Amino acid sequence: MEKEIIKNSLDQLNPTEEQSKMMWERLQKAMAEKNEQQVNDAPADNVVAFEKTETIGNETEDAINEEVTEKAEETQAQAVVEAEQETSNVVSINSRRKNKVLKRAMAVAAAIALIIVGTIGANVATDGAVYAAIMKWLKFDQGRQDVVGNMVDSQNRFNTVWAPDIYYLDGDVMVFGGLRGTIVYDLTNNQVSATIDTQKIDCVYFDSKVKQTHILKDEDCIVVFNSENGVPSGSYYIYDLKMCNSQELEVSETGDDETLLNQYYEQWNVLQNQYIDTFETFRDYKEVESLFSIDYDDKYSVESISWENADKIPYYSFLAIQDKQYVLYHFDIEKEEFSSVKLDLSQAIVFEENSTEASLGEVSENGTIVLKQFVYYGDSEAIEAICKYMEEDYLQYSVEDKVWIPGYVIHKEVEKDGEYLVFGNFWSYGYQLTGTILESQSGTEMPACFHLKETENGYEVVSVDTAGDGSYVEDIQAFTADYPGLYDLFMEYDEEKRMDAQKEYVQMYVKGHNLSIEYYKEYGWDPVKIFE
Repeated sequence: MEKEIIKNSLDQLNPTEEQSKMMWERLQKAMAEKNEQQVNDAPADNVVAFEKTETIGNETEDAINEEVTEKAEETQAQAVVEAEQETSNVVSINSRRKNKVLKRAMAVAAAIALIIVGTIGANVATDGAVYAAIMKWLKFDQGRQDVVGNMVDSQNRFNTVWAPDIYYLDGDVMVFGGLRGTIVYDLTNNQVSATIDTQKIDCVYFDSKVKQTHILKDEDCIVVFNSENGVPSGSYYIYDLKMCNSQELEVSETGDDETLLNQYYEQWNVLQNQYIDTFETFRDYKEVESLFSIDYDDKYSVESISWENADKIPYYSFLAIQDKQYVLYHFDIEKEEFSSVKLDLSQAIVFEENSTEASLGEVSENGTIVLKQFVYYGDSEAIEAICKYMEEDYLQYSVEDKVWIPGYVIHKEVEKDGEYLVFGNFWSYGYQLTGTILESQSGTEMPACFHLKETENGYEVVSVDTAGDGSYVEDIQAFTADYPGLYDLFMEYDEEKRMDAQKEYVQMYVKGHNLSIEYYKEYGWDPVKIFE
């Protein structure tokens, strides 16, 4: 039944024979797997990704786009009506189950129009929104924590200051990435060749102080390893580029030979001479001057890489993010001219069914993960009440894909005049997820004394004494006046106590929700293992 619906829908759209055959083969594969699971109520654990498709001539693209869009709307409307009519006739449980499958087939039939649009180039223009819509109709949750999906999401992050670093570049291949992982990009065909999940191998030390992760192209391989205080350490991991197939590469060789590690480190050191400061070099060029204005939406690589093409023409190149699109800029050193190419990352985004909902949080309509909110699992009813009180205030200013986690440094707790007083530095952090790392995107500190009263259900916050702007010292002196030595605890900042408290509450968050998160990270600092 559903196959007939889909084929009929294809006919209604009037695609070419070649388009119809191509889309039908792709849909058959996806729907056969999906519907078999749905009918049997079996949990789905497969990953579905659409392969790259060819585009058709530009001269007919606009006309076909318009025609297909109109017919897509008609087909979708008809599918909804037919599905609703079918639903009204369902009585038994088995019939309801079949109808659920039927409605999904109806939705896919409507979505075929979008798929056809995707084959003629519209998917590139919409940053993968076409495929995202199809996956939503298929009830696939787009967790966007795969390397490419996370990279695409990072375009919209206010606190993403720079575009990714380029580790290697020639006329055919570019290797770039950052905290989430590494992308091998085919410049000839303008598509992703492969990804490397560096978080799987504990190589997560980007924008870090003590430890650093290094990415090196060595002949036909990518080598990944860490150093600590300028000395290579741990293991090296080798990925064979001959195995690129638009999917994630697996480690082909690993080891901890000290001589080989030092050799790789020296190679990496020599290659650092290829880089120049992007801002200092290109800020006066009109072609790219908009990148260097005070605009938090546009971003560029901190450094540009030098390279030569097959004709020995020298270039400097850097990545930029403009209008939510990754752009690779090339600067011809001899001609002093810029050229650019827009990268297409949409085809490589992986969609996984329910993988994120169970382990991390809910998935919003735009595909980002809405992390589970912090819950206090400690044994202090007073701190629990303070957490609830502070959460309500924090969430007023938070965004859906950020989680609030406190990190309270408590100096003193005392009962006085029928109240329970809690003195401390009440730190709050806003985290965003990058793979298995909670990245701290914001943080605030509030020296305060909380006044609580005991109730049948624990404690309730009555009032709060805080240190205000312009009277910071005076306010702390006032609410600590009755307790000798307490003022000094507030004024003697202890970074170790702050970090210990931060880790304690992050551990509480991850353990309490049983989450598959391994690190947390503050900007410019090394990622911290949550559980050693």
